Amino acid sequence: MKCPNCGSDNCHYVSNTKVHSRGFGTGEACCGFLLMGPIGLLCGLCGMDTDSTVKEYWVCENCGNKFSQRKAEKYMKIEEQKLKNILFYREVQKKSVVEPFETEMGKRIDEGIECYLREIFPKQEIVIANPPLENQELEAMKETLGLVLKEKDMVYLVIPQMRLVIADKGLIYNNTLYKNPGNFCFHKSSVYFNQNCMITASREQAEGLCGFFTHIYEKKNLLSDDDSEDKPCEYKDYVKLLEKLQTLEEENSKKPQHFSSQPEYAQFVAKLSADAMKKFEETDPASYKKYQDLICEDHEKNHREIKYVTWSWITALIVFVFIWVNIGFMRGAGCALIVGLPISIIAFFRSVGRDSRTSEVLPDTLREVIEEENRDNINKTGKIKVSDYLDIIKDW
Repeated sequence: MKCPNCGSDNCHYVSNTKVHSRGFGTGEACCGFLLMGPIGLLCGLCGMDTDSTVKEYWVCENCGNKFSQRKAEKYMKIEEQKLKNILFYREVQKKSVVEPFETEMGKRIDEGIECYLREIFPKQEIVIANPPLENQELEAMKETLGLVLKEKDMVYLVIPQMRLVIADKGLIYNNTLYKNPGNFCFHKSSVYFNQNCMITASREQAEGLCGFFTHIYEKKNLLSDDDSEDKPCEYKDYVKLLEKLQTLEEENSKKPQHFSSQPEYAQFVAKLSADAMKKFEETDPASYKKYQDLICEDHEKNHREIKYVTWSWITALIVFVFIWVNIGFMRGAGCALIVGLPISIIAFFRSVGRDSRTSEVLPDTLREVIEEENRDNINKTGKIKVSDYLDIIKDW
């Protein structure tokens, strides 16, 4: 076992046992007397018992630190994830004395750095070898890089500020490995590859990284707005970019790097929702009025049920305090749940039923957009396709 404080292996295990005894319960006896008369005094005997608690922990002989088994296991897990040493391509080259060591990827990366990255990133931000002095950002990356890299895996380049690694295994961004990145393009300060997004500090960095990735992976760009292939592919219109992204092979939308988790997609969905609702009002005013009436009715019912739920939990709190003082904490908590929980559950299911009834009035396409808008960014699906709403988007 290693100490989380100093890393020493000189630790020993300690176990302390404390015995507790509980005597006659005066509160239980009083409640029993009020409910059942003199015989109820016997309720005071309930709960008379002797129990013990065991406190277990580790002690470090080196620094005196005391820590629990759980904390020790957590520390060991972090140690397993940590990549202690990064095997850089440039260092392997220097060690190869008998026969020069060089790879095609290494050549392209050297060319790409000179052509695309030197002017937009300071020299110290592009790490191509283990630095002589400790780089705190690089060390922080090592804490979790062990999840995707082994010490024998060769690394060509690291940009710690962006949590970006180019390795033999593929492109690693935010500790996620992409083995076959492609379809590189950029919009404003974001670089897109396949259906994923990489945030940079400026448009210039996005342009440079897009050109760099295209060069080193030798992948054809998505066609840019001006159909030019002699420079990094730029999309000035986000809707056109989104339309292209949605034609690519679908990826996991739950990843924070997925295009559906980005603010631009959320803004697109919000604007589409507002414009689709306006069109619904213009094309089907009767259904729109019915929808608005249902919204108002649901709001009133929800407001009324919130009052019921609030009063039920106030009553539950009073019951809890009374029984806790006179009988015990656990019994008080149980009775409070019996009083407050049923009304809350009924109110919840009635609210869900009203939401379902209200949404049935809407056209399917509008309902899908509203549902997508109401999701958190990380839970958005990215399935609101541009091609399904061209009649609305054409006026943007």
